[in-house]
Amino acid sequence: MSTRAVGLGLALLSHIFASCIPILSKPIVMAAGPFGGGLTLYLYSTLLLLPIFAWEKERAGLRDTVNSMLDSIRGRWTVVAALGFGALSAVVFYVGLASASNPTVFGAVSKLDAMLPFLLAIFILKEKPNGRVIFGAALAFAAGVLVVSFGNLEVGAALGALLFMILSATAITATKEALKRQLISPNGLVYLRQILVLTVLLALVLLFLSETEADGMNQQFQTRSALIAGALLTLLFVTRFQALKRIKQWEYTTLGAMQPIFMAIIALVAGEPQSLALWIAFSLVALGEFIAFFSARPTKLHI
Repeated sequence: MSTRAVGLGLALLSHIFASCIPILSKPIVMAAGPFGGGLTLYLYSTLLLLPIFAWEKERAGLRDTVNSMLDSIRGRWTVVAALGFGALSAVVFYVGLASASNPTVFGAVSKLDAMLPFLLAIFILKEKPNGRVIFGAALAFAAGVLVVSFGNLEVGAALGALLFMILSATAITATKEALKRQLISPNGLVYLRQILVLTVLLALVLLFLSETEADGMNQQFQTRSALIAGALLTLLFVTRFQALKRIKQWEYTTLGAMQPIFMAIIALVAGEPQSLALWIAFSLVALGEFIAFFSARPTKLHI
């Protein structure tokens, strides 16, 4: 099997795992708060990574990554951007999710993060996309507005989704650049990201966690759902970074256009069916993103 085929398969898996996260994480975040819930998930996620990190080859690879990063100022800032914005996006995601009554709607709106490079290319870099790219982007964003409207997304959740989109889009772009230039290995990126997110969430928990949320965190840590969500979180980033190493970013984001549909299907299986209006809006988001990403191949908008 070719490297590209493996990359496409890993990319599809990462998008399916990402689609599960909002629904599985919502009860944990509601019980333990955004910081306690996020910390619970990342604790499980990190524990599941420890057996891999026990291999000397993996430890040596991480040491080499850190040393090479410190030796290169430009490389250092590229990796710092990938890790830092990724960690901030994780925290903001859980804060926004805690404010949303419908996790599927919140997840579908936050998925529009992949569209932000188009706005950057058009309005900041002054690039001139073709008509199909403009049509697809306009359709996706218009459908996103419909998702917010039909799903009655709360103001706090909508603002959280918007901030998450900005941070996540920046992190993914920096990640692709770091992997392309071999500044860091996919596994090294996973390990360092886990450490950083855990540190940030632990600090926030120590500063802001209430007694009620602490009790909820203790209860949730003992549930099977937290273990499953933590495992999917690990698989999400392992498959994402491995995929980005093997395929172009436009290929990764094009496959990701299906995430709103995946989320609606997962919600249906979980007993939280969405309205027909939301199904239509989700489909329009997916269609718009697919048209925009596919029309922009391979590097017209440098995505």
